[in-house]
Amino acid sequence: MYNSHLLKKEIAVSEYEAVYKEKQRGHFENYVQVLPEYPIGLCPFCCVENIEKIDTYSPDNWGRIEPDVSLHTEDGIVNHCKHFVIVEPFLYVPAHDKRAVKSTLWNDVFPFVNLPVPEHIDGALWSTQVQSPPLFIERQPTVVGFALEQRLAQAVIHTLPVCEPVNNEFQPKYTLFIISYYSEKPDEAYSAIKREAIRRSEAISATLLVLPEPHEIHWFDLAQWVERGLLYWVDADKNGELTLRTQDIESFPYKNLERLVTK
Repeated sequence: MYNSHLLKKEIAVSEYEAVYKEKQRGHFENYVQVLPEYPIGLCPFCCVENIEKIDTYSPDNWGRIEPDVSLHTEDGIVNHCKHFVIVEPFLYVPAHDKRAVKSTLWNDVFPFVNLPVPEHIDGALWSTQVQSPPLFIERQPTVVGFALEQRLAQAVIHTLPVCEPVNNEFQPKYTLFIISYYSEKPDEAYSAIKREAIRRSEAISATLLVLPEPHEIHWFDLAQWVERGLLYWVDADKNGELTLRTQDIESFPYKNLERLVTK
């Protein structure tokens, strides 16, 4: 499992379950307060750690996944640098574990392939006929390719373990992939992504979800973005020291996600 040494367990399962029930009743304050703080990425321009409170205690809060200005809520932002644009999460579920994430909106997982040819777009979901592991909630990791190609932003990918509360212990079982975006002109980049998302979805309300079109399957090929120096990954050493890396394809840990195995 990627970056298991970064996992934080700062509260008991009983405490987490209590505040999660409060959250379900519409009271978010205590829930956000108990979440551990993690860097979601390092800025390629200023190298500042962008930090948020992230729920790595359970997959239940990751039922609806879309890009936004934060992973959960703006109250969970600890620090964003001046270059930050947006962040998008992707949740990996081991193929042998088809547990449905508890969500009023989504109750399914979809198969991942390294370079898929999407058969259709169904709302916010990519669907394919391939039935091989691994599986991701909603869709597999992809960059907002047009923003990188037009040099509107640069992207950073990072991963964190997500636990399942089992027998009063937090057991890491899932992997959260986090892709964040940074720009020297963040307002311009944000506006461009928002305009393109609305154009593609024909949405009435604001959205930041830019789904690749069939001729843009190269958006899924994370390695080629690294090779071009437009996608960085966060390299975390055994002491938790974080550095940014790019262009080194051989060392890129996410180049073969179709072979991903969590233990």
